Amino acid sequence: MKIGIVIYGLDRPITGIGRYTLELVRALVSLQPSPDITLLCAGHAGSLKGVLADREVLLPGSKLLPSLMTWGQVAIWHQVRALHLDVIHDPTGSMPLALAKHSAATVTTIHDVFAWSLPGYSSLLDTLIYKQWLTRPWAKTDAIITVSSQSRADIIKYLKADPEKLHIVPYGVASIFQPLRPGDIRTVVVDKLGIRRPYILYVGALTERKNITRLIHAFSKVREGYPELLLVLAGPRSWKQTPIENIVSELGLSEHVHLTGPLTDKELPALYNGAMLFAFPSLYEGFGMPVLEAMACGTPVITSNVSSLPEVAGDAGIMVDPEDVDALTEAIRRIVSDCSLREKLRELGLVRASRFSWQSTATQTLAVYEKVGGS
Repeated sequence: MKIGIVIYGLDRPITGIGRYTLELVRALVSLQPSPDITLLCAGHAGSLKGVLADREVLLPGSKLLPSLMTWGQVAIWHQVRALHLDVIHDPTGSMPLALAKHSAATVTTIHDVFAWSLPGYSSLLDTLIYKQWLTRPWAKTDAIITVSSQSRADIIKYLKADPEKLHIVPYGVASIFQPLRPGDIRTVVVDKLGIRRPYILYVGALTERKNITRLIHAFSKVREGYPELLLVLAGPRSWKQTPIENIVSELGLSEHVHLTGPLTDKELPALYNGAMLFAFPSLYEGFGMPVLEAMACGTPVITSNVSSLPEVAGDAGIMVDPEDVDALTEAIRRIVSDCSLREKLRELGLVRASRFSWQSTATQTLAVYEKVGGS
């Protein structure tokens, strides 16, 4: 069975979907026996460059998402025929792979449908993808992979997908996310990034769906009793985000909130390790990968009690109503003030994160390929 996987967005700072693509391909390649995979690259293969030696094919003129969704469909179809591919997989969830349908089985990973589930928090492009592109009748691929029971239910509800074609395959946790030695943490966090401890950490895109404004307000209240605390916001800025500096300045927190921007794979694990706690009060997630990353590093977690986040966190984190600033404030105070609670959450989180692996994700994904494309 010959498999083609579409690679997009790995030539820029890695986001959640980019991390999924990267780790899935690495794990698939490591399986024994290794499946026959070709990477169909919309732009540079990034960290996957050379992973499959000469099995990287460029999709010309497809580096940007609008061109990949249009002209890129023709380029993919051409490669399906030229390479005699049996299965074609889009890990980004943005392409129906319509033209490839007639000559290869098609698999799409739809991570979430937040444009439907959380109206008003999407860019125009996201709205077009979810509400126009993915709802077309021919967009129903042979198999849809999604990452949580919540996403599965939302995909059935809003995209009218056939439940028989939906497969839940959770994310894993990359091996770089693990407890580190104090010296290694200090070298990155203090010496390189210039962040003093103790600090509360958020990791993810800085967009309104992630509920950053309420987190900042909760932090401001906690600081009244713990003035030594910092808040570190790590991640790229995204669409529809009220300038964070404005909110921080209005609350008098300019010296106490640190924005890192995108981080490298060496910096991010150290930042998780150095945090007193990790706060992820998102309004909606299809999965919530940073929750597991923090747990795998032994960092206590506060997250939301909505969407898929209870599925991911299980009993290993403190969950709050993300729209209740007082509840978020109290949860942060509890962890900051209680060393034994922090240790308990650390141990629970390490156990919880150990249940998720990219090898398992790859094995389950390969089973979907074999179901639709033949082994």
